[in-house]
Order: sequence, then structure tokens, then C-alpha cells
Amino acid sequence: MHEDKKSMAKTALSGVVVGSSMLIPGVSGGTTAIMLGIYDRLVRSISGLRRHPKESLLFLGLFCLGGGAGMLLFSRLALFVVEQFAYPAQYFFTGAILGSLPLLIKKSTVRRFTPGTALFGVVGFSLVLALRLVPKDLFVLHGKVDVATMLLLAFTGVIIAVALVLPGISASHMLLLLGLYQMTLKAIGDFYLPFLIPLGLGGIAGIFLCTAALERAMDGHPQQTYMLIVGFVAASVMEVFPGLPGSVGLWFICPLCLVAGALLIYWVSGKFGQ
Repeated sequence: MHEDKKSMAKTALSGVVVGSSMLIPGVSGGTTAIMLGIYDRLVRSISGLRRHPKESLLFLGLFCLGGGAGMLLFSRLALFVVEQFAYPAQYFFTGAILGSLPLLIKKSTVRRFTPGTALFGVVGFSLVLALRLVPKDLFVLHGKVDVATMLLLAFTGVIIAVALVLPGISASHMLLLLGLYQMTLKAIGDFYLPFLIPLGLGGIAGIFLCTAALERAMDGHPQQTYMLIVGFVAASVMEVFPGLPGSVGLWFICPLCLVAGALLIYWVSGKFGQ
């Protein structure tokens, strides 16, 4: 029973970490879940709800409670950090993403790289870069949330679900591209349900569709699937890295933040990773 409680606490805490990390533009909740060693179980719990309803619901319920708490608790803090300490924060997350790549390559079980396996990494890398072609502020909303806006938010939720499930594709970055990032943070902070409910329902539907396909890919073609994910994550570095800092002070602080992010993920991977 003690181990059960410990496992439940770890699941909820992992949800807090993943939920709060998703608020940072460019940082993937899926990548964070891999770092914490719960990504595979998340995918299989979602797609296996019919086969193992009690076990899956308990795990997902605890994880979602933690994720919701993380978003509610850290939404304003995330916005403050991104606005006030942009360069150190982005260098820290760049280091964290780079630190996760060895774990991903290990999970792919690829012992010798061939043109075939490398190709999947290149495809994943290219797909994330292609997101830059999406017009910015595509779904900017104005005024009150009406029925048409709710339908648009539900559709947006489906798009965001893909970013939630696939490591390396940041849900918050997708919100930025769609012009809904700050509005979503404000809705979370104010607990504005007319905005959050349709977005959440669309996200739930998209997650079920995406995880079912992902589980089949992980079971049937594990090496190719994880190499695709490696490409996703590697490309996400380009979305997070802010460029070279301008001031002399930041030239000292930013490299330290980069190393701290990589070392933290190295420790987390060893402590919690599978």
C-alpha cells in the first residue's frame, strides 16, 4: 500500500510538472513526460481505457488533476518569467531539451544508425520546422465567446491535442502560432469556463484519436517511431533557443542556465526515467 501511495503521488507530481511546462512556449509536455518516465504509460492508458478502465482512469485522473493544478498554480508565474527573464528562461529550457535527447535515443533501442533509421529523424525534424509556415495569429478571437467561437475553440483543441501528444511539438507554441497563447493563459488564470470547456473538449477528442495511432506505431515500429520523436525534439530546440544574448551580464548567466537545464534533465532522467 505504501508503494501504491508513493506511485500515486509520483503520478500527480508528474502531472504538475508536465502541466506547468506546457505553459512555456516551445517546451513540449510530451518531452517532459518522457523525461519523467511516464510517456509510454500515458499513451497506453489513454488508448487502453476500454481494455483496462479502472487502472487507466485512476492513472489518468491523478495525472490530469496534477496537470490542471500545475497550470492553475503556475500560469501567471510562467507568463511573468517569460516576459521578465526571457533569455535565461529560454536558455534553461534549451538545455533541458538537449539533455533529453540521449534518453530518447536510448529508448529507441537503435544500436547502429542506418540511412533508414536516420531518415525518420530527418522527417520528424522537418515536420516541426514546417510549422513555421503556419500563418501567425490564425485564430485570433475578439469579443465575447459565442457559439461560433466555441466551435472554433473546439477545433483548435483538436490541433493542440496533436502537440500535447507528440513530444517536441509544443502546445503553447501552437497557441502562439494560432494567436491564442496569452488569451488562454488569461482564461486559465481567471478560470473562464466558456473559453476553457470547448477548448478542453476538442483537446480530449484529439488526444484519443492521436494516442490510438501512436500506440499502434510504437508497438509495430518502435525504432522508427522513436527516431521520428527524436527529430521532433531536436527541431524544437530551434523554436526555444532565443539567439545570442545582447548584454554582457546575460553572456555569463545564459550559459549557466543552459548547463543547469541539461544537468537537471540528466538527474530527472536517472531518478524517474524508465
